[in-house]
Amino acid sequence: MSQDNHPYLPSDWFAGLVSPKTSKNLHLSGTALNTKNTGESFEVTEKIARLLVPEFEDEALANELNAMMALPVYGVSYFKQQFLDSISQELYGLGKISKNPSFNMIEIGGGEGQFARHFLKFAQSRVFVVDIAENFLKLAPDEIRKVCCDARYPYFEKNKVDLAVFWVSFHHLTESDQKKAIKVAVDSLKPNGLLAFFEPNTFFFPRHLILNTFLKKHVYFDDEEKPINYLDIRKNMNSLGMKEVCTRFIQPPYSLAFLKKLKFGVLYYLVVKVLYSLDRYFLFPLGNFIFGKSDKSLEKIRRYSASYFFSIFQKKES
Repeated sequence: MSQDNHPYLPSDWFAGLVSPKTSKNLHLSGTALNTKNTGESFEVTEKIARLLVPEFEDEALANELNAMMALPVYGVSYFKQQFLDSISQELYGLGKISKNPSFNMIEIGGGEGQFARHFLKFAQSRVFVVDIAENFLKLAPDEIRKVCCDARYPYFEKNKVDLAVFWVSFHHLTESDQKKAIKVAVDSLKPNGLLAFFEPNTFFFPRHLILNTFLKKHVYFDDEEKPINYLDIRKNMNSLGMKEVCTRFIQPPYSLAFLKKLKFGVLYYLVVKVLYSLDRYFLFPLGNFIFGKSDKSLEKIRRYSASYFFSIFQKKES
């Protein structure tokens, strides 16, 4: 019998998932995830837990699904593998804090799991990707636990996750939906657990130039995409009792395979290559030379020179 219909998935493969309706724990039985007392049942097909609830679907969800289905570029990472390896190693080192041998990691809105897959190399890691687009989840490695769900509603048990990450996904949400998704993610974290963001930086001036040129529709495929103000995230996280571990501004190295898939990939490659080199070999060293260890001063200047920000927050012990 084919494992595509998952009868041989371990019974604890999806351990930790909950019903978006009632937050009751779900248990894998045959080809479904069931609650014990409320009679709820969710299909598992092609190793994907299907937790989308029809009555929760709205215009925002429909629009985002349509945008995802229309994406012309998929099956490739935006950034170089060495960069993803470095960030995943840093987050794992910070997040592996409990004595429990298992390490629960979730990439929120991760689609193919281009970032999450870098955590599979760590011993005892249980790696989840949650996304609304089932077609993209099918492209994620089989070692990843795939969950088709709406991140605005509960999907994981409270106080059970070591690390949750929005990796270039948070900026697709509306402002009100961002707050809902953050609250759900924070609730799932263990005490001292981490929530990280790697998102487009609204203070990066060249991005606003691109948004006003013909390149916009060839680089930003979703009309709802918008860069994020890291100060807004900081404010929201503070209101939820989260402690900021760090915020850095990064000009990441793009993957050549990704740039080749863009219609104006050569032009975009030249632009990002110049920006990356300028940042790495001039602006970043200059900022360190001028401001030294003054994090606040360096932050104020760096936010204008790097296209992404990387923020990590830790859940305080109650």
